Amino acid sequence: MNGTLVQVLLIEDQLSDAVLLQDTLAEAAPGQFVVTHAERLADALRLLRQHTFGVILSDLGLPDSHGAETFERLRQAAVHLPIIMLTGLDDEELAVRIVHAGAQDYLVKGRVPGDLLVRAIRYAIERKRIEDELRQRNEQMAEDLAMAREFQAAFLPRRFPRFQHAADPSASALQFYCTYKPSGSVGGDFYTVFPVGETRAGIFLADVMGHGVRAALVTAMIRGLVEELKPLAHEPSRFLSALNRLLVDVLRQTDTMMFEIGRAHV
Repeated sequence: MNGTLVQVLLIEDQLSDAVLLQDTLAEAAPGQFVVTHAERLADALRLLRQHTFGVILSDLGLPDSHGAETFERLRQAAVHLPIIMLTGLDDEELAVRIVHAGAQDYLVKGRVPGDLLVRAIRYAIERKRIEDELRQRNEQMAEDLAMAREFQAAFLPRRFPRFQHAADPSASALQFYCTYKPSGSVGGDFYTVFPVGETRAGIFLADVMGHGVRAALVTAMIRGLVEELKPLAHEPSRFLSALNRLLVDVLRQTDTMMFEIGRAHV
């Protein structure tokens, strides 16, 4: 960020403190900061709507706002900007609580040398950038997991075989009922029911070790293999042997060690 001109919104009702901060920045980092000064929170909120800033420096106590309210109103108006709170010695405990609530930093007025002020601003901007990137990645991951959950739910059977095949579902000689509640967004559990001849049904249950995306991917592979091997389902030993062989062949092509592929029952 060195060499990049930073637009600073300074909110400070004491003119002497505002001038001191501006002079401190100009002396410590000449030509690197442009400071716009507002004495009231209302004026600052108007400036935020009209101009683009890189960071906010704000006193906790203003003529039209005080304490945590000042920070909350600024955060709501400029959620994308890093905020550094300025405080007197009497408000330092409150400033710490506000940092825990989301402010990037706090500085005690009258005790801020130029190098510390410049470093605090630069660190605040960089931390905010990293936080925003992490939040966006987490939001994207949450969306991806939600979609994966929907796809995984679509793998599960919604209709079951009937015996005889032409029978009304309520008149089938075999009735099937199920409930599936994964412990996470996606999981390693899978089941299916399919006819094996005219009078028999096959029930396949799979529980892949672990939770999350890796287990879900293995489950998806198992489902595909089960569909491929259904013609062998009337002979469970052949069916499971073939399933095991094909699954091992697939997993051997990956670099991930699987200590337990899963348990299956027909």
